[in-house]
Amino acid sequence: MATAPGILRCWVRYGTSATIVRVRGEVDLSSSEILRRCITRALTRSPAVIVDMGSVTYVDGTGIRVLEAMSTRAADVSRPFWVVPSRQVRRLVTTLQMTTLPIADSLEEAIERVTPPD
Repeated sequence: MATAPGILRCWVRYGTSATIVRVRGEVDLSSSEILRRCITRALTRSPAVIVDMGSVTYVDGTGIRVLEAMSTRAADVSRPFWVVPSRQVRRLVTTLQMTTLPIADSLEEAIERVTPPD
C-alpha cells in the first residue's frame, strides 16, 4: 500500500485476468504521483488494469491527467484499462468532456469487460 499522509491511499491487488488498483482519499497535485506509481506498477505486471476510485473524495485536474496518461500508456501496450469513478471523479470527467477515458459504472462491470470469454 502506498500512502500520502492523510490524503491518498492506494492498494494494488493482482489477479489472473486483471489487477485492481484501489484508491481512497484525495487525488491532487500533492498526491497524484502516488497514483501514477501504483498504476504504472500494475501496468507492468498485469494483462489488464482496473482503477477503482469509488472511495475517492476529491480529485483535481492533476489526478484526471494521471488517469488519462495511464489509459494512453495501457493502450500503447494493448492492455485493457478501466476506471470505476466515485461521484466526484465522474463529475470532473464529465465536466472536462473526457470521452476517451474508459469508465465502468461498477467494479463488477469493469471485471466483466476485462475477463476473457469462456
